[in-house]
Amino acid sequence: MKRLLEEVPEHAPDAAELLTPLIAADLSTLRRHLGDVHVPVDEYQSLVMGARTVREAARQAMANYDIGGTASEAQRIRMRFLERALLNFCLREHRRSNNFQVVADIVGYLHNFQAEHRHNNDQRDLLLAAAEATALVAVSDLQAIDLELRVAEVCGWLRHAVGIHLLIGGPQPVDPEYSHQDERVRETDDAEDWATHLLDQCVGKPEYHHSTAFILLSLSGWKEEQLDRLLTGLYRKSEETEEPSARDKEVRGFWRQKAVELLIKARDVSVVKNAWEPGTATDATASMSLTERDHALQLPNRLLQGVAAELAPRHGGLMVQGALFAGRPVPTFLARNVFGPVGVLKMDEESKVQREKRNFDEFGEQLQPFYRSSKCTVSSTSIVNRSNGSRYQAILTSYVFREDDEPSTFRDWLTRREPVSDETLRSVVRKLFVKALGPWLSNASRAVGDLRGEYPALRPAGFERAGYRPGKNADSELRKFASPEVGTVFGVPDGLPWRPRSLGELLGDHLDVGGRGEADRERTSPLWLVAQTAEVAVPSPESARLVDWLLYDREHGLTTRYLTCVSHGDLHGENILTSGPDASTPHLYVIDFETTHRGHIAKDFARLEAALWSRTFPWSTEQVTVIREWFAESLRPERLWNTVVPGNVDDSVRRVLTCVIELRSILKGCEQSNWAFNDLEYQWALLASLLPFARYRDHEDLVNRWLPFFLAADVADALVTRAREATEGTEAEETAGGRKEPLAGAGA
Repeated sequence: MKRLLEEVPEHAPDAAELLTPLIAADLSTLRRHLGDVHVPVDEYQSLVMGARTVREAARQAMANYDIGGTASEAQRIRMRFLERALLNFCLREHRRSNNFQVVADIVGYLHNFQAEHRHNNDQRDLLLAAAEATALVAVSDLQAIDLELRVAEVCGWLRHAVGIHLLIGGPQPVDPEYSHQDERVRETDDAEDWATHLLDQCVGKPEYHHSTAFILLSLSGWKEEQLDRLLTGLYRKSEETEEPSARDKEVRGFWRQKAVELLIKARDVSVVKNAWEPGTATDATASMSLTERDHALQLPNRLLQGVAAELAPRHGGLMVQGALFAGRPVPTFLARNVFGPVGVLKMDEESKVQREKRNFDEFGEQLQPFYRSSKCTVSSTSIVNRSNGSRYQAILTSYVFREDDEPSTFRDWLTRREPVSDETLRSVVRKLFVKALGPWLSNASRAVGDLRGEYPALRPAGFERAGYRPGKNADSELRKFASPEVGTVFGVPDGLPWRPRSLGELLGDHLDVGGRGEADRERTSPLWLVAQTAEVAVPSPESARLVDWLLYDREHGLTTRYLTCVSHGDLHGENILTSGPDASTPHLYVIDFETTHRGHIAKDFARLEAALWSRTFPWSTEQVTVIREWFAESLRPERLWNTVVPGNVDDSVRRVLTCVIELRSILKGCEQSNWAFNDLEYQWALLASLLPFARYRDHEDLVNRWLPFFLAADVADALVTRAREATEGTEAEETAGGRKEPLAGAGA
């Protein structure tokens, strides 16, 4: 029993995490089942006869189960294999060469988890884990002669495991529920025939070659000798005397060549630091599967090597290290070869990778070559996230770095210990927006439309134009704030609802975390304002006039007009790299084009400002108070575009304030004579950019989640105050004139 509990973690550590509790439960059931039954350890013939009897019973039970069985019957079959493993283990005292039978019994036991769950979409993770464990235990502890002559039934289980992985977790995955109806295997009656059938089809599909070879290597532990055993098991015929067909030999040779080629290239990829390595098993480097834990992607080293191998240069190898991007939710690495840093390697959902490639081709080359990537390459290898079935790909964005460059992020440059003058800070911000992003900003055009569609946090559900961050809107954003995880951060266990109008109603006794105490009690909740303006809620009579003015006022309304240009879409401190010999005049490189699009000209400015407040320094309570006082004052109409750094702030606050003031000044300079920016336009952009930072999980300090939320509240309060002043003046005029008319544009 101890052997079984050790076997799976040793050879399939990723799968063991799911399977070990189930194995332990079965072993506990077996102990109760055996009770006081005497195992004739010293009686060789009795052990042999017992093992044969149990084997026949297991075979008959499996045949009956395939016709249509229940969960209890599936467990009884597993009990049979455990009994047989116990008897064969005892036989080792009489016949030392009997170990292959013990391994075969363990493989058969693992196979039955696949048989039980092969049509269950909810158990996709367990299904793929069982298939992985089945293959890895078999090829690790059995030799070719065992597969060829001794345990033929294991070859069938191997074919079933590989077929499951190719169909459920391969380059064109299908849900387990519909696996038998998939056109690729519809003509095959037995799931054990899926593997060879699919491998034969994939030979003629070059776009699947890397993904298929990747799966074969993963199921053979990335070892050449185990790959040969896997192929032996896949192509062993049912009759010992029957020779594989010429086509089978050709296909087997083809996949061996492809897998070995990938294996050789993978050995040339070294991983220096992988912040996304699961590290949960005894031998973490043996982990094979892409999974998720606590909403974070888990990318094992061996998998990373295999994916990077396809994108690596032909000569000189590749080294990837993730230290520079360790805080990102998406696995991202700086790639180096013998000439120094060459680019940024990222693993992300297939749809996002493909979108980034399209955006690079459409928009990336509009930037000056000195500040942008030189090319963008996507791997053909498609890896399935075992947790949810999503497909992932790797993308390598190459840059013309110098040999001695040591790229860092803009955030790291801004927060370094060395002194940084105000002029240096302003110079770098100017270089970013005027030079690096200048070609995008200078290509501005006018648009008449609804600015809410430009920002998911403001976007009504069902909005027609939603190319930026598709599928996201204010309703989905507000639901994320209503989660217990966000609520715990703010001291409200059930989450933050949008209905309370003020911060006092929303946060209660936890209001003081924002740094301004009682002054915040009547401040407008940004969640309430989002719900009102994004049509999540029906405005009450007392708030309807405010909302109408904010949406439809001819000069200041959200649904009037705005300037557009090419926007990066996610311009924060980790998507800007700095490098070069002189830190005071660093070279800048813009990375990550997944959300690049033509959008609101203020979007990148507001996104970077929000990131500067939220993702630079770990602020103290005193610093938060100073920041909020400055920020609230800067929202006044006469101060938004023209403010200064107070003389008494500390160095960290000074650095951020200087950058914020400069970027706002540059944005104001982008306006057109007949289409000037109004204060509210940038304030809406700030509100929509600040709110998401309050719910992101990757902040180092909780204060850095509180701050953007309270800054968003300051913006919301400024917007509501402005609307109240405007509507109260209009209402007074209408009352004096003896008439009540709707606001201009209301209901448009």
